Amino acid sequence: MNWKNRIVRFGLPAFLLALFAALSLLWGPYPALSGLHHGDPRAWAVLIHLRIPRLLMAVFSGALLALSGAVFQSLLSNPLGDPYVLGVSGGAATGAVLAALLGLSRLGPLPALLAFGGAVTTAFIVYAVATAAGRVDATRLILSGVLFNALHTALILFGMSVLGPRELGGVVGWMMGHIGGATLGQALTLAAGLAVLGVPVFLLHRGFDLMTLGRDEASALGLSVRPFMLFAYAAASAMAALTVAFAGIIGFVGLVVPNLVRQFWGGGHRTLLPLAVVWGAVFLTGADLATRLPGMTEVPIGAMAALFGVPFFFWLMRGWRR
Repeated sequence: MNWKNRIVRFGLPAFLLALFAALSLLWGPYPALSGLHHGDPRAWAVLIHLRIPRLLMAVFSGALLALSGAVFQSLLSNPLGDPYVLGVSGGAATGAVLAALLGLSRLGPLPALLAFGGAVTTAFIVYAVATAAGRVDATRLILSGVLFNALHTALILFGMSVLGPRELGGVVGWMMGHIGGATLGQALTLAAGLAVLGVPVFLLHRGFDLMTLGRDEASALGLSVRPFMLFAYAAASAMAALTVAFAGIIGFVGLVVPNLVRQFWGGGHRTLLPLAVVWGAVFLTGADLATRLPGMTEVPIGAMAALFGVPFFFWLMRGWRR
């Protein structure tokens, strides 16, 4: 790939991300730009405590979800690989409902830890169910995820039926995706997760390329398939679980963004993985901007991501049929 192609591939999403970031900092009911111009101290408070954490949460949540989806799709050789489809999001939601049932909604990081634990536990149960004779079957993995989603839906509905109105409102808001109350600490936790989990995934790009040839061919070319799949699956599950624990359930990012990148720039993972990260950040930052359109009540970011994601996915399906 020559330098001109690199500029087009990485320069466009970088420009869009910078543009959306600037708009995100200035866009809102309080005119921050005017406040800064007139020396209003409230402007800095709004930026530092509200808009910067929210922006960073959107950037890192989108990046983690898109990278997680790209890894799942590559491992399964299936464009439908996604944290939601594989039950990870449902496990996190069950953990969040459990936290509300235990009265932990206001006790610091415990609800996030329970949501994270529910997601990770579900991911590894699904992986174990789909493993037979030392091999992971992609079809069994997706079917197991669908079944566990059904189980989590039942558990969530049962839990919500016994919650009080106050706790129920908090759980419902979280399940629709919510980053408006993000803190800087939460955003930096996601940034650390992206660094710790994303960098090793990037370094294994050749392994993902080999996996596209099939497990037997990848093994013949020197890849230790089972340890590779276990690590990649664990990393993708942890990235999704970390995001859902703090930002709630936000669908379609992990499903649409990697497929969109493949459609335009091919499937080589040396390019696919970093582009998925950047475009995931662009996608969710743009969706967050759209939730704050002037003259309308703020829409949950999960709903807005779905409104953007569904048309994209239908368009991608048209491309697959060709």
